[in-house]
Amino acid sequence: MSNTVAIPIVEGEPYTEMSLNNEVFQPVMTIKERKTFITKVYICVEFQLFCLFGLIMLTKIYNLQHFYITDIGRGLLGLSIFFSIFPIFACICCESIYKRFPVNYLMLLMFSLGTSYVVSYAVMYNKSDTLMVASGLTTLDV
Repeated sequence: MSNTVAIPIVEGEPYTEMSLNNEVFQPVMTIKERKTFITKVYICVEFQLFCLFGLIMLTKIYNLQHFYITDIGRGLLGLSIFFSIFPIFACICCESIYKRFPVNYLMLLMFSLGTSYVVSYAVMYNKSDTLMVASGLTTLDV
């Protein structure tokens, strides 16, 4: 059981909690800043899903199996694996990278496009029915 009491939220003011000893804990962000942050997070997630869904649909609609097995397709696969792994290790090793403005969006773009290409390459070997069932179950789960 928690010994904190929530204080009603007022727009633009920080959310505060009071303990039973009347000590006030101040958070870092106001409600408006939190809403802005949550909006940015949802935009990033939707961008990643759009990239993934778009490349999968291009793979299935235009039947890109012949492209994926060419030298250019395999070279792009190696490059996209690098683009998927590099941002992860860069953010683990250097914390300041994912906190700076233009670099964090570039890392997100590299990771999203790299992962989308790798997944669309793997999707090439699956039947469309299997993909529809998987996407339907994912939609129900989310």
